Amino acid sequence: MAGKTGPLGIRYSPWSIIFTVIVIGIAYELTAPAAWQLVGALPKGFIVAVLLIGACTIFTAFLSDNVNRFQFGLKLISGALLLSLLSLFGHAVYFYYPAPNVVAATHIAYSSRQVLEISNIPGGYNQTLNLDNVATLRLAAPFNRESVTLLWTTLPSITIDEPPQFPPIITRGEVIARGSQYITFDVEHPVQLIRVDGRIFGVSLEDIHDKKTPDRIFWFEYDFAISEVELTAENLAAAINQRTAQPTPEGAKP
Repeated sequence: MAGKTGPLGIRYSPWSIIFTVIVIGIAYELTAPAAWQLVGALPKGFIVAVLLIGACTIFTAFLSDNVNRFQFGLKLISGALLLSLLSLFGHAVYFYYPAPNVVAATHIAYSSRQVLEISNIPGGYNQTLNLDNVATLRLAAPFNRESVTLLWTTLPSITIDEPPQFPPIITRGEVIARGSQYITFDVEHPVQLIRVDGRIFGVSLEDIHDKKTPDRIFWFEYDFAISEVELTAENLAAAINQRTAQPTPEGAKP
């Protein structure tokens, strides 16, 4: 390809111009402010090698345009140097470029205060603890002014459509809880750890209020604090899960 003569008397052709642009582009990527992370990760000897090969690539490309002998060989050398330079640049990006700083999604630990109530006179009392919609603990017997029992149903309940014709007697439409666990809270054991779906909840009985009145045989209010705790080895060992064998308290009744 015929070369043209520039202002300084140096002959150039599209071959040398293209090579020069490519080398300058690679050099810019290695020195631009946005690429300092890559430069900082590269060994200094690697950067020197890239710059030297780049300079040799430009020199041989222009030399092939300005000498009458060995033009084809100089073009082959400049092409080989350019391929080497591109290989080194690709190697640098693939192996040395720092991994992007990915900010992990922050999980906000669940925390809640909930109150359960029960009385011999029916009312719109809340009788379930909600553990961030992954588990529900339901107030059950026995309960008194010193302790309370919560029922954790670990399997779906079933409704009896056709009761069996033999004991035990089960009525039509009765809901039967399967896979239930009784969890007792009292003054000596006010905190229980519940593990479900890869999370652990600390359920703490904070206070018991005896609100009995002359017209009510009993009326109890139980204040609970619920907080999600870390999955430490100690908490995992102490937590109650869906397979933990819990003793059924005397007088237990859903």
